[in-house]
Amino acid sequence: MNISSTLENTDKQIAAIITAQKALHIEKGFKLEGTMKKKSLTQSPSASSPDQAKKRVKSADDSDQEAELIQDNQDLHQSDVQIQTLLTQQNEMKSSFQSISSTMTKMFEMLTGTSASSSLGEDDEVANVFDLA
Repeated sequence: MNISSTLENTDKQIAAIITAQKALHIEKGFKLEGTMKKKSLTQSPSASSPDQAKKRVKSADDSDQEAELIQDNQDLHQSDVQIQTLLTQQNEMKSSFQSISSTMTKMFEMLTGTSASSSLGEDDEVANVFDLA
């Protein structure tokens, strides 16, 4: 299993999720704005008694829709936080992988003698152990 290709695939998946999240934010934002505008339009002070009863029913329905949209927005926010955590972990994994890869390369060079001198200098005891030949 190639770690760098796995990290690339994960990057692509996270990018797709972020794009979908942005689309949801836009969609939910428009719905919430529409609900708020509709609510302000339906609250006119000059109305007869039957009209007021209908408006109260509509207002209750609008309140339910508004509560649902608010919950959806909170869910989106929580999802954003989780995605940000994933991105942070992904970056930590990349950094760790690069560090491990660099260390392994240096160790291989020390073991095979392909490096002219180790990073520790010519008086390096570890390098001298492998210079027995």
